[in-house]
Amino acid sequence: MTRQFTSTFFPGTPCRPARWLIALIVFALAGLRAAPEAPGAESKDYSLFVGLDVSFKHDSVDYPLQQVSGSEIRLIRDKETLGLPIGSIRNFQLARNLKLSPYKIAVGSLQTKRTYSPAGNPMQLWARAELLMADMQDIPKARDMTADTSGIPKSNNKGTVSDAAATGISSLMAKEEYDKNLFDALEISFDVTSDQQIDKPYVVAVTEFRDESKPRAVSRSIIIRSLYPIFPGRTQTVSLEQNGFPKAFTPIKTSVHVYSSGRELASNLSGNLIPLTRMQACEYLIMQFLTANKGKTLPPSPALTPVPRDIRARLDASTLGKPIFVKVNKYGIVESAFRDETAKEKVDPYIDSVLANFHFTPALDKGFPVPGTTTVRLSDFLF
Repeated sequence: MTRQFTSTFFPGTPCRPARWLIALIVFALAGLRAAPEAPGAESKDYSLFVGLDVSFKHDSVDYPLQQVSGSEIRLIRDKETLGLPIGSIRNFQLARNLKLSPYKIAVGSLQTKRTYSPAGNPMQLWARAELLMADMQDIPKARDMTADTSGIPKSNNKGTVSDAAATGISSLMAKEEYDKNLFDALEISFDVTSDQQIDKPYVVAVTEFRDESKPRAVSRSIIIRSLYPIFPGRTQTVSLEQNGFPKAFTPIKTSVHVYSSGRELASNLSGNLIPLTRMQACEYLIMQFLTANKGKTLPPSPALTPVPRDIRARLDASTLGKPIFVKVNKYGIVESAFRDETAKEKVDPYIDSVLANFHFTPALDKGFPVPGTTTVRLSDFLF
């Protein structure tokens, strides 16, 4: 299902940071992109990029897009999951935001091609009309059937020559209309690969285009679809058809964004992508967090949560879903983790090593970083 937006830029949302802040941070970190790595330097496993936030309104409440299954949006509300057809959402909102990702996928062979939608294809419309006319003519033809003395039916219909001529003329007209290239749909295809397993990915494709009737205006159309799970070393080919464009539209560009559990994954197509070390990523997160939460009192919250590739082999689903009580210092670093709220039962060494690579935004007391405790489940951090 396609939704269109007409503007000179993506519509904003209240949570979008000021553009000057995005530009300032990107400019400050831009030198990192070209800086040579010294021997033995920390690897740059994180990606800072300008991504796309997608939200929608339901029952007068704004919700971020977090889960997509088939052609449904899964809305989590009051601990219940509600499935909404994508076509029932009338007002998606798009906003550019700086994002940080510990994973990076590869999107290749992106191709777009204008085409006709099934409802706008002149040849298909002609074929359906011919079938309908044939069905309508079957009734009087059946009434005209008589039987001779041998009992073999014969038809009194004598319009076969004129019918054939009419059919030829109408098919020729349909072909002429088809050749006018009044396309109203767009075929989008690309390949996606990842070195990490991604269980529930979905894609958002945004196409900028011009309407022939409004040549100076730039409009945007969005398509959202779930993908099959992405497995390491396997290439998944994705084909989409985006309908609902005005006839004879002119596409300008199409951007592809891949998400999992509401988090956008960095890709080779991401805008202003800057590789960062873990330390640089932590510094950026804390700077952004403290700037956005001046004077507030908040608990610690997971920020960087890279999980090892073998975590599904090492831990079963029930273990991944159990709560872990984590003590975080004022710098957002995990100091200790326990299975119980009384902090008596420590987690096993493997889980402890996983959490050692996590980084949290620190707890705040009236805007000042302080130690804190929070609860996490490892299953929440699996893509």
